[in-house]
Amino acid sequence: MARFNPGHPSLSSAAFLDKVIVLSGGSTGIGAATVLLLDSFGAKVVFGDIVPPKKAVGDYLRTDVTKYKDNLALFRFAFEKYGRVDHAVANAGVIEQPGWFQPDGIESLQNPPPDLVVDVNLKGTLYFTHIALQYLAHNRGDTDRSLTTLSSQAGFKETPGLFVYQATKHGILGLMRSLRLWTPTTFGVRINAVCPSMTTTQMVAGIQDAWMAGGNPVNDPADIAKIICGVMAAGPGTGAVCVGGIDWDDSQAGLNGRALFIMGGEAYDIEEGLDRTEDLWLGRVISKKLERAQKGLGKGDDWVSS
Repeated sequence: MARFNPGHPSLSSAAFLDKVIVLSGGSTGIGAATVLLLDSFGAKVVFGDIVPPKKAVGDYLRTDVTKYKDNLALFRFAFEKYGRVDHAVANAGVIEQPGWFQPDGIESLQNPPPDLVVDVNLKGTLYFTHIALQYLAHNRGDTDRSLTTLSSQAGFKETPGLFVYQATKHGILGLMRSLRLWTPTTFGVRINAVCPSMTTTQMVAGIQDAWMAGGNPVNDPADIAKIICGVMAAGPGTGAVCVGGIDWDDSQAGLNGRALFIMGGEAYDIEEGLDRTEDLWLGRVISKKLERAQKGLGKGDDWVSS
């Protein structure tokens, strides 16, 4: 078990004073809670959403994350106003839409089902991440920079009924894993994912009562905001991020490559445990073969010709 403690003394809210943070999906739910918390820490928060916020906090720019130019405009706005981007949070997302994988018969196949969930959750995160890394790396110096993506419990556990949503959240977790060895050396940027369980937002209104009736723990959006801010603050020199498990050298390099599952306001990393026990769940012999094969892939420069 590797638990993440956002309240650890080494993770100070003072780390956010005058820092410039760009966030997508900041008008409601987890995003709005994160904007409010960052603002209370003295950060300069620039956030996008397709709907305006209820509270006038930070700098809001109407942003449709399914459009590349809107993502680019969000970062340009932040850079032109403040001269840099210190941290970024790819938060925008939507819940499952009707029309997929229902027993409606062959007559129902004339038109494709809606692809909004793929466009917002996955393509929007890809666009945001692609642009964020360039702005985070620009005039970085020796300052800590980070990118945090929003996956879900559905990103690693089967969730019946959330067919497309779950696929996109798996994709976001896969994106983080594909980048976690690349971004620190290529861009000087840490990347992590947070994976909330049931969180009291409008997105889960249809299932929330049944979940709570079973006595299952829930998150408040403010809980997730604290974890997100803790991840951003956990740069090099922040000492005791994880309790238990093995040391992934977070104290030296800062928190990077982690996927933090959040339930009842508590966060647990799933990546270190998967890595540490691979010889058990995959088998010792094949695990060693896979390890050698992975090393043979190198840095990742050779997949796509320039």
